[in-house]
Amino acid sequence: MATSYFSNMIYLGSYTRNTSKGIYQFENSAVKFRYELSNPTYITQTDDYLYSIFGGDDGCGMAVYDKQKNELVQKVFSDETKGPCHIMVDEEFDVAVTSSYHEHSFHVYRRLNGIWQEPLRVDTFNEASKVHYSYFAKSTQTLFVVDLGLDKIYLYHLDNLSEPYQTLLFPEGVGVRHCIFSQDEKIMYVLSEYSGEIFCFYENKLLSQVKTDPNHMFDEAGAAIRLSMDEKYLAVSLRTKNQIVIYEVEEGYLTEFQRLNTHGEHPRDFNFIDDETLLCANRDTNNLAVFKSHPESKKYEFVESIDAPEIVCISI
Repeated sequence: MATSYFSNMIYLGSYTRNTSKGIYQFENSAVKFRYELSNPTYITQTDDYLYSIFGGDDGCGMAVYDKQKNELVQKVFSDETKGPCHIMVDEEFDVAVTSSYHEHSFHVYRRLNGIWQEPLRVDTFNEASKVHYSYFAKSTQTLFVVDLGLDKIYLYHLDNLSEPYQTLLFPEGVGVRHCIFSQDEKIMYVLSEYSGEIFCFYENKLLSQVKTDPNHMFDEAGAAIRLSMDEKYLAVSLRTKNQIVIYEVEEGYLTEFQRLNTHGEHPRDFNFIDDETLLCANRDTNNLAVFKSHPESKKYEFVESIDAPEIVCISI
């Protein structure tokens, strides 16, 4: 019997190198094709719209879909020759930012009278730079830009993108990849790809750090980082070990709670779907693994595997 999983809407971004055609939707334990698009490897959504990056022979940029009408409403092209790797959207401030891992830059899109304009390119002017992620903090109106290649996070004001007003520095070679914030935006958790570490900041000052595997040497490791909806748990996926590591959270400090086998290979992304369901995307084995937490112990147990092509992003 099929299992039902509940969410606002669960969309899946993918590579389109092999069998995938673009963006899919997860509904009633089934994966359904939704929109054809080249390499929508990162997607995000609001109540009304789904936003995706794209990159291929037909160009690169940002695509916007109306979820209720189930149609593409705008496709905005950038000057990139290789597709971006991440997209952040804040509709309240009419801003979207895409990160260009291959072109040491990020692109800032602004919305005017409901229409997204051609983006402004912001360069780091360093060929070793690999911009991988961005986050806009409403509480301080600060744009955080994560540079994996230079092990830095830049802090910008939107009205002055000529240079960051502050830069957070990390140990050389750790490969800072993604960050996630507490709801009050005072605590930031940063996952490094190469060293497999989690750095915890309180108001932009380092509070603690945890190595996901003490024996891990510098190589590809960390992929995704997520907070549970109640913020009691933080989890990361390790794509070379095919694991999800879950930590209990207490005022920014982390204690390991559980390690999960992802029941597939290369868990590029995962997400907490609701208070008891975790969904993991295994890119190289083309499957989604579904986990449910036990009502008492809160430990997650594997439920089922569902076929899904080249999925690398889960948006709820």
